[in-house]
Amino acid sequence: MINRYPDKMGDDGSHYITRWKFAMLRSLLWITYSALCATSFFSAAQAEGDTAVAYVLQIRQLQEGGDRHFVMRCSEYQRQSCKQRITILTDGHLQDIDVIALFEPGNVFLKFHTAEGYLRVGSQPFTHIAIGSLSAAQQDIVLSEPLSDDGEALKTVPVLGYTKAVATLHIDIRPVH
Repeated sequence: MINRYPDKMGDDGSHYITRWKFAMLRSLLWITYSALCATSFFSAAQAEGDTAVAYVLQIRQLQEGGDRHFVMRCSEYQRQSCKQRITILTDGHLQDIDVIALFEPGNVFLKFHTAEGYLRVGSQPFTHIAIGSLSAAQQDIVLSEPLSDDGEALKTVPVLGYTKAVATLHIDIRPVH
């Protein structure tokens, strides 16, 4: 027998079951798509809320007879480097140092500049601090005298033996949400 009414169920019921399966599959796909869209929207909103709007660097010079504390706030860090002048004690004298911070996702790069040039951290004129997904970190660094122009040519030679340690700084980086 030929079924002339396709909307009606056939004698064996197969046509109705096929339409029912298709309707359920379509509903399931729509629910899955809606759930994925909602999940991506809420996770993007949460990630936006977790992003730091500023960073605070607490710098402490470790020295005998008492520490020196400095606070550096970087609120425009996403568009440019953050810079602040601090004064540290070196060889019994106060010395002005410009601290320059550059923030990248998961990393902070710091440079320390004096009138004589960039102070060294190890053999580099900068230091790298990994802040990771928590956007926070602590690290002690030893600053050394800048090399003269003649010493800049010795980039492949370790310079720790050629420069004198000037100061030890403890750096604490925290995000502000």
